[in-house]
This record gives sequence, structure tokens and C-alpha cells, in this order.
Amino acid sequence: MPDEGGPAVLWRASDERPPPCNATLDHSPMNDLLGSGYHDAADATGNGLTATWPQQRWESVPGVTIDHVLADSRMAIKAFGVHALPDTDHRPIFAELGLPRFAGH
Repeated sequence: MPDEGGPAVLWRASDERPPPCNATLDHSPMNDLLGSGYHDAADATGNGLTATWPQQRWESVPGVTIDHVLADSRMAIKAFGVHALPDTDHRPIFAELGLPRFAGH
């Protein structure tokens, strides 16, 4: 997690490994991010078990939550939702976040 007042950079192209994509919260790289102080917006708003994939509910595949918005502890998580969108296998997610104020800005 970035220091107070420091930049909130989650990933840079020069990083050794990319951030987890399509991951459950117990996926090791995702768990590392959560352990460093980031919070999952769905989990924080009581929607952590709302499936985001597959949208079509294929019979052989149970729905899982693999799409996330992460926020560090300085940010307020005001709202979160999972929606429907035609012609895609993932359900879109929306989060409203409150950004911290920095002195002098």
C-alpha cells in the first residue's frame, strides 16, 4: 500500500508480474494485494458473493466473483453494483469511490 500522501499506484508496466485478473479473493496474488491494505469494493459493501462470470449461467459452470474494484484504506467505498450487459460473458461492475483530499491541492 502506498504511504500516506504518496502515489496510489497499483501496477506499472515495469513490474515483474501483472495484477491478478479474473481472480477470486482467495487467489494468491489477489490475497497479497488484500493483505497489503487494499479492500475489495464488493466485499466491503456486502456484495462479495455476487457472481460476475459467467453472465449466461452455463449449466456446467457455477457463477463466481472474479471481477473487482480495489481501493486502499484512504478511499471511501460508497457504492458497488453488478449489472447485466448483452453480448458479453462477464457482468459489468460499478463502484463509487471517495478519493482522499491531499493538503495543498
